[in-house]
Order: sequence, then structure tokens, then C-alpha cells
Amino acid sequence: MTGLPVVEGHVRPGRPLSVAKAFLLVGCFLAAPLRAADEDPFSRWWDGQRVSGDLLGLRPAAAEHGLTLTGRWRGIYFGVLESENGSGNAFSQEVVFNAALDLGKALRWEALEGLTAFGEGRWRDAGPGANPDNLVEADSLFNPSRYAGGTGWRMVNFGLRYAPPGVCGVDDLLTAQVGWLRPQQEFILQPVAQFFADNALASSRGLGGNIPFSSSFSTWGGTLEVKPVPWQYTKLGLFMSYPNPTSSGNHGLMFRGEPPENGLFFIGETGLKPELGAAKLPGKYGFGGYFYGEDNEEFGGNKFGLLLVGRPDALARSRRAGLALAQPLLLCPAL
Repeated sequence: MTGLPVVEGHVRPGRPLSVAKAFLLVGCFLAAPLRAADEDPFSRWWDGQRVSGDLLGLRPAAAEHGLTLTGRWRGIYFGVLESENGSGNAFSQEVVFNAALDLGKALRWEALEGLTAFGEGRWRDAGPGANPDNLVEADSLFNPSRYAGGTGWRMVNFGLRYAPPGVCGVDDLLTAQVGWLRPQQEFILQPVAQFFADNALASSRGLGGNIPFSSSFSTWGGTLEVKPVPWQYTKLGLFMSYPNPTSSGNHGLMFRGEPPENGLFFIGETGLKPELGAAKLPGKYGFGGYFYGEDNEEFGGNKFGLLLVGRPDALARSRRAGLALAQPLLLCPAL
């Protein structure tokens, strides 16, 4: 793609353009001649999808050998107008690094097609000015910031994913994973939650009050997902449970857990992924259950419960103006 970034908008009959939109459109037309027709390095970076560009050629060279490198930085500013501790502000931030290696492509071995090794690490600001809960003093489940737990450097996950192509003539029929996984990244997925900053919706998704279901809980385990058709899925997971898995002090490296207090954590989910409306917007509706077996001081004894999953993407995406107003407050450039 060449030229200026596309500015998308909608003009309704009888409604004049705002002054800000008028200046924006005029600026786009005036600036267009300033862009060179040929692709120069700055143009490629400006029109690219990542701040780091192609990493001086490293990213495309690695991709030819099956290695994909990605990253993300996010920062959220919180202004506390009033609380029991007065007013103040906080700035939460995290940096995430991801790597995925297509083993079939890397080793040039067709028998390994569909087998991928992956890993993810992150850093979260542990400073006192990064946690708004130091002012509001809410329960951890209702912390205004989803980045207040598991601070510092952390090993999030690593393992193997196998998705054999064309099983029974169906792509993505089976997907299996095994390794040091993050259950919160596998179940009750709600992409719309990225527009929220609080812990209850964006991280623990309602389970954090019963079990340590958060973005800082990493453990040994495996998952199996079956999709006989694109609009139906069933996913099961079995993991090791252990005391205090989300503590910032363990940095996601408690590979042994805390024997003999380790237990088992089972979770399952099944549902539908229909395409809704004339625009065929994706939705997700399902149910499931979990059993978390482990005794600890924070959550008590064994726990079990039911899950209801609903993702009204059609409703959320149809109100684009409302979401657009929130997007500038979330700083999350892809690295």
C-alpha cells in the first residue's frame, strides 16, 4: 500500500462535517503530493503494521525459516478524582514478546507440518506509581488496572501446538497444545475485553474471585480443541494447580509448583461461533465448567463451577463510534 493512510468516515445526509473532520480531510489532500510515489524506507515504515518495521530485514528473513517474532507495548493512564486516600494518578504499562517457530518449515520436513513451537515473555511496571489500587484499595478482583499483578519480568508460556492439516477433509478440525501454558489465554476468550482496563473484565473474566484465573497464572498442562465445522467448537484443558501461582515473586517460573500441595485444574467449554447479520460479524456463545483442586490460604479448598460465554461482537462493532472514542486512551503499538 502506498500513499497516505486511509481515513475512513461516514457522512450522513443533512449532517455537516465537524470543523475537526474538515481540517483533517483538507490536511490529507494537501499532504498527499508530499509523499513520494516510490516506496522509500520511511514510507514502508509508515505504512507498515509494526513500529519496529522489519527489524532491518531480520523479521522477513526469519519468516522464511518459519520463525515469527512479534511484540506489543501497552500503557494505560488512570486519573483518580476521589478516593479514601484522596486524588491522584497512575500509569500502568507492560511489554510483551512472542515467538513462534513452524517446525515443518524450519526443518524442511513435511511430516512436521502443523507443528509449532511457541513462547511468550513479558515485563510489567512494578513501581508504586503504576498501580491505581494503591489509592482506591479495592479487592484484587476489582482492581482498576489489569496490569497490577504479576509485575516485573515473567515467563508467560512456552510449548508445542499441533494442528494437523486436512484431517478428515476439514481444516482446523483438531488443535492440541502441551507445555507451560496460561489457562486464561485459552478459555473464556473475549476479544472485546481489550477495550477495558479493569481486572474483573479484561483479565480474570469473573473467575478471579474463585480461582487464580488471571493473565499471571502459568502452569503445566495441555488443551485439545475440536472444530468439526467453522461455527462449532469444543475445547478441553487439564492443568497443574498449585498455591499462589500469580505471585510477582515467582516470575512465572514455578515449574515444580509447591509439592505436596499441587493438584489438578480441569476446564471445558463448548459453543457456537455464528456469523451474524448481513455483514457476517463473528459472535461466540457457549457454556462449560471447571474444577480447581488445590488448597491454599487465598482461595480455600477445591472449587468447581459453571461457565457461560457470550461475545456480542455484532453489537459492539455496530457501535464503532463508541469504541473509537476509547481507543486513543489505550496506547498499544505492535512491536
